[in-house]
Amino acid sequence: MDIQLDKAQQKAVTYDRGNLLVIAGPGAGKTRVIIGRMLHLIENGVQPDRILAVTFTNKAADEISERIVSSLPDSATVPLVSTFHSLALKIIREFHEVAGLKKFFTVIDDHAQDEILTGFLKAKKIKPSTTVLRRLRSHMDFEKAHACFPLVHPNIKKELEDEIRDVFINYQ
Repeated sequence: MDIQLDKAQQKAVTYDRGNLLVIAGPGAGKTRVIIGRMLHLIENGVQPDRILAVTFTNKAADEISERIVSSLPDSATVPLVSTFHSLALKIIREFHEVAGLKKFFTVIDDHAQDEILTGFLKAKKIKPSTTVLRRLRSHMDFEKAHACFPLVHPNIKKELEDEIRDVFINYQ
């Protein structure tokens, strides 16, 4: 392994008591440590398909993958390197039935979500203002995060409860 590491980084790379979480600021050498650790594990008999590296950005995941691939023989199995979001999506796609999802579900951004919600609101004859959309999206995010949907948030006006509940259920 030909990676320049300081003493703390070397300690992290050679740590042998199980999983390791690397937390450090920008430019501290996290990528070098992760790559060094993965190569150290492989050199010490851990099968590459038993190694997972998770990072926040696609850029970091791509860099780690490229450097690992270039350090391993061409025939070697490569460890999984992913972002948190990409890994979560992969897991949900694999176990979609357990999550109550169709096999080919779609993940959408805020803009697409607003377009869909606007259509539902208009069908219910509710004016889809920016405020209504923001509150509805916020409410839906809260409900999903707390696994209590399709309940209605106490701050929603009583006369809108049924309509909002219908929009929420149809949206899902």
